Amino acid sequence: LEELQEAYEKAKTSPKKLNELHKRITKIKIFDPACGSGNFLIIAYKELRRLEMQIFKAARMLNMPSIKLSQFYGIELDDFAHEVAILSLWLTEHQMNMEFKKEFGDCTPTLPLQDGGNIVQGNATRLEWSEVCPKEDGDEIYVLGNPPYLGSRNQNKEQKEDMKEVFSKDYKSLDYIACWFYKGANYIRDFNSKMAFVSTNSVSQGEQVALTWKRVLKDDLEINFAHQSFKWENNAKANAAVIVVIIGVSNKDNSSKLIFKEDLKLEVSNITPYLIKGKTIYVDSKTKPLSSLPPINFGNMPADGGKLLFTTEEKNDFIEKEPKSEIWFKQLLSAHEFLNGKDRWCLWLEDIEEDVLNNMPYVKQRVEELKIIREN
Repeated sequence: LEELQEAYEKAKTSPKKLNELHKRITKIKIFDPACGSGNFLIIAYKELRRLEMQIFKAARMLNMPSIKLSQFYGIELDDFAHEVAILSLWLTEHQMNMEFKKEFGDCTPTLPLQDGGNIVQGNATRLEWSEVCPKEDGDEIYVLGNPPYLGSRNQNKEQKEDMKEVFSKDYKSLDYIACWFYKGANYIRDFNSKMAFVSTNSVSQGEQVALTWKRVLKDDLEINFAHQSFKWENNAKANAAVIVVIIGVSNKDNSSKLIFKEDLKLEVSNITPYLIKGKTIYVDSKTKPLSSLPPINFGNMPADGGKLLFTTEEKNDFIEKEPKSEIWFKQLLSAHEFLNGKDRWCLWLEDIEEDVLNNMPYVKQRVEELKIIREN
């Protein structure tokens, strides 16, 4: 939208350029392959309609609106949200017609209802995107949205099957959103199209980077803009803020790339998949240590159901009830504690003898509760 607004500012004193810009925006397609109830499509539609009104005013001409709902495409898995998206676009069209009529005194009537956008109900990981939003000569297509992000351990059976369908191999550690980046990259490749998704910031960290971006970018695509990590929350009840990034991908060109962080905008020649400036270098995971230290076969992932982990206050309370347990506590340091300066403790019972455990009833109770959790 900023790019289109800049184009308008350059064209607003030239009727010919205004006409060319108007023709351009009537050929734009907006495609959200995880559209939910259509929020991104609604905002894009409103803004394109308002830009069209700016063009008409600057050119001092009265035309009927040319931005159509048929320029807007979406895929949504949930049937109810799919229907809401269609209805929302109809309502938005009516709102914008009223806005147009207030400005120019006349407008194409909303009724009878015409096409409510090209919103398809289905699984975006299984559908052929070019069939949902066809790529035709002269089109300028923007793929955008906020696809679902689920780490590998939070994916259900069907989602794991989706991952297998999209990637075939080496997908088990990927976040679910990688499906959208990969399919989106294949969709925009060698066409006048760009994509940008709001994503969990895990796709730009750790092992996800090499696993995801080597396949997404290959040699012909690049990250053309990125907003580094920020908290994103909405008005949903009991909504928890998540840490997200926004990553834009396009076919390679010589233009400058933009990195956004809070109120700062940095112009660079290349953005790496870690969302920093510099040459793109991937840090791959290694299973063998560089030194003579023993290999690490698994990271720190507590699976105690909360029965053996304690804050300092909880630890002190427990020791007060069970003084003999004090020697079995060890300080636990994971990324969360390290980054946030927190203290956490683990009741570390490795090699504890049965008679010692039996002499600590509160500890034994915790162990029995943990056994029940694991059995279930």
